[in-house]
Amino acid sequence: MGMRVTGLALRDGDTVCAFLVVRFAAPIARAGLVALVHHLAALVPDAGQVAAELTEPFMTDRRLMTLPWSPPDDAGALAAQRTRLEAAAVLGLEAAWCYQNGTRLVLGELGDPVWTHGPPPQAAQVAFPVDGYPESLAQLGGELGLACKLSGPSTNDSEQVVLALQRLWLSAYAGQYGGTGMQFDHLHHAVHLWVEQLPAACSVRDQVHHLLWIASQLDAIVPVLHARLAGAPAAHDGYTLGDSHTSFVLGGNPLLAVHTIGGEAGVDAWIADQTSWSSYELAQMLRELAVELASRDAPDPADDDAAPSALDVGDAPDAPDAPDAPDARDERIAPRAVAHDILHDDDSIELDLDAMFEAAGIGDPAKQAGHGDATERAQRWLVIAGEILAARARKGLLDPRTLDQLEPLLAASGSSVQQRAAIAAVLEAAREHASAIADDHDVN
Repeated sequence: MGMRVTGLALRDGDTVCAFLVVRFAAPIARAGLVALVHHLAALVPDAGQVAAELTEPFMTDRRLMTLPWSPPDDAGALAAQRTRLEAAAVLGLEAAWCYQNGTRLVLGELGDPVWTHGPPPQAAQVAFPVDGYPESLAQLGGELGLACKLSGPSTNDSEQVVLALQRLWLSAYAGQYGGTGMQFDHLHHAVHLWVEQLPAACSVRDQVHHLLWIASQLDAIVPVLHARLAGAPAAHDGYTLGDSHTSFVLGGNPLLAVHTIGGEAGVDAWIADQTSWSSYELAQMLRELAVELASRDAPDPADDDAAPSALDVGDAPDAPDAPDAPDARDERIAPRAVAHDILHDDDSIELDLDAMFEAAGIGDPAKQAGHGDATERAQRWLVIAGEILAARARKGLLDPRTLDQLEPLLAASGSSVQQRAAIAAVLEAAREHASAIADDHDVN
């Protein structure tokens, strides 16, 4: 296959952002990158300075490279740039993508929003699944973001491509947005882009479609496996593995759709067959799925007509061996609300956690594999118990021996979706507590 060039065109409007991404057929050392920059001097402004800034060790064994680009102003310059790009095949180049933005969102004379050179490109459909699209468009608030799971191993190459596309995305809005950011999870090869305040001058739908177009361009260079609409991350997001601190990004949850189609058997089959997602990512997916299943039909505790007050004590669930747990509430109450009350009404309360887990069916495959009301109640108790243990872990009140006993169960083939999700929540909470202690130690 010959050299492939995409997006090379005449200058469009008043250039706000312009760059090109090149890909080599095989990893290349710094000397090859320097040679390429000098070869593309007709496209790259200040090529000599750019080449001088390609310093070791960051420019070793690169397959992707992002370079500044000066779009051509006439047909002659366009032809010359194309010739230079196609000739770069002899230097090992196999593809190039050219991007430019020459439009900005400004206020017109009457105060109405106007694009200086037409609206930016949009995509209503993309080639990869996007959780929350299009059904959540109406619910989007002031934030907008997209988390993506990328294929293959993580490299600095792909992070540089994402940074360039982020600049291209935001350049159209001329600063008419709140805080913005990017988290790149190298461990899981995932990225999260977001703005904390959407520009009020254009519709949410148009902004989502523009962001999806940006993601489609990323997919053309670094394939996107899955994505999800997401706002800005919480300040405490992240986790600790060993001595390294990194931001965790979950670029979507395929298990939500898999469970809808194939149930728990489908989930087990998908997990057994897939190779792209790590065990940590799977644990977070299972946790989300379990919470979704537990709360799907549960009324909001704040709705007085749907459920009693969280302070009203009801009868304990009548499943076999159900414990007389402290403050065992009417089972219609959402499990998170029960766990919150048990923890925060009285931190000194003695919890019979063994009895709660027994009622939840941990260690009793027959109970987890059953059907009907008893199994549903057991699953709800499981979520309650998991939330209690997770909250105690965040406070540092959980015996470390508990974690040693729970971790092997996460990968056990006999564990249900709810069991694995509850265990994942406890382990994640323990990591958060350990990370907070480590951060305090670093500060002091």
